[in-house]
Amino acid sequence: MFKKINLPLKLQSCQCATNAARKIPPVVKLNEEVNNLLKEEKLKPRKQPGVVLRTVVELPKWLIKAMKRALEEHPKKTIVQDAIELYRHLNGRHPPPEQELINQKYAEESKKLAESGKYVSLDGQDDEKVQEQLHKDTLKLLRKKVHPWAPIEYDKYRGLMYMIARGAHDYAIMYRILKEIQTRDPKFKPESLMDFGSGVGSVSWVASQFWQKSLREYMCVDASEKMCDLAGWIAKLAEPKIRNIFFKQYLPVTNDKYDIVVCAFTLMELPDRKTRIETILNLWRKTDKYLVIVDQGTNAGFKLINEARDFITNMINTHKKRELYEAFIFSPCPHELQCPRYEDGTNTPCNFEVRFFPLQFRRGHMIYNERYSYVVFKKGSSREDNDKWPRLVRETITHSRMAICRMCTSEGKLQEIIFSKGKHEKFLFRCGKKSLWGDRLPIEINNSSEVISEAKGEEIIDNEATEEVTDDEDEETNDKDEKKKLNL
Repeated sequence: MFKKINLPLKLQSCQCATNAARKIPPVVKLNEEVNNLLKEEKLKPRKQPGVVLRTVVELPKWLIKAMKRALEEHPKKTIVQDAIELYRHLNGRHPPPEQELINQKYAEESKKLAESGKYVSLDGQDDEKVQEQLHKDTLKLLRKKVHPWAPIEYDKYRGLMYMIARGAHDYAIMYRILKEIQTRDPKFKPESLMDFGSGVGSVSWVASQFWQKSLREYMCVDASEKMCDLAGWIAKLAEPKIRNIFFKQYLPVTNDKYDIVVCAFTLMELPDRKTRIETILNLWRKTDKYLVIVDQGTNAGFKLINEARDFITNMINTHKKRELYEAFIFSPCPHELQCPRYEDGTNTPCNFEVRFFPLQFRRGHMIYNERYSYVVFKKGSSREDNDKWPRLVRETITHSRMAICRMCTSEGKLQEIIFSKGKHEKFLFRCGKKSLWGDRLPIEINNSSEVISEAKGEEIIDNEATEEVTDDEDEETNDKDEKKKLNL
């Protein structure tokens, strides 16, 4: 009797296990316009419109000469070693802890020490000394629990250190970000630019490469007077000339707006969250078209980017409801929802990578990789269809017959799609295989169960992931060999 009752439950369990093991892929379609261009051989998969940048970024010759000329008065070996230490320090920084967190941690550690029984006055006369010792020991433990933070004061020498440590890195990162803006929005011809936390001037160097003819004003803001002096000296040596570049130590009080506003590697220097939010709000108010926010590709840097992203996204949604203005996230996100990377539980940042040639003092051509997190907002328009294309947020895993693309979609989700040579259209497969980390894919993903059930034969065969063919042209030969093996 009990066997008959339990039998359907067993069958149901087996069925559930089978369905869980058998992953049904979503229906993926290549953008019709892109597909037609590929069919007409007017476009190659490796150059599909979602590709961001494939070349290794190289510093302009004038900039290399200017940097080396700035270092003539200092021993290269010493300043290079100091620059390496500064780079490590910058890369390992954390945002300043909030006072509430410090107070909370202090109370927790003080309570633990007090409960240990070591801080008790036997005669009741040395209570002050005991409490003082408890306070000192608590502070020692607190330094281990809370990341220390202090602002960096840049004098002339530290400015040169930063130029060596981060000059080429910042240039390459900004080149990749601004290149995407120029490519996707060719009609955008900015006349004014503001760089908050301008440092040695890397944003101006890149912007002059893309919009030298249209830009009439470069407003650089940096708290360090010596850093501004160094940036101004380098700008004078630029080829072609960077005209009408101005330097200030504070944000302009006027209500002037700028076509493009950049805040790169600066949020970490602000003392608390309140100051960061106020700064971001001021920058957003000064933005007429694009606001670019960039930071380190570490968890700490990503946390600050996500903080700024959430704040501005909430403002955008509020203003949309009131019909005040249109705005959206231009890149890297194809949506304005909560960042799925921040909620996936992996404790990994949403970051991207750029390849570049660093400033070198010896012969040779070493290629460096640098990771960064960023967000770009666009004012004055709403998201179009091609702005909803999913973006690859991790490296593409490729084999001869398949490619695994891990993407962030317009639905605000992280999704992994396996493009198979045998199961997908030729150009769809090739676009997936040729796309790299940071690129966008011109595809439409449909996860609807009704659409998936109507799609014919769209199941992933696990064995297919391990098959390797040396050349695409040998596919038919290999298929025949597999049939022979099955017949045996």
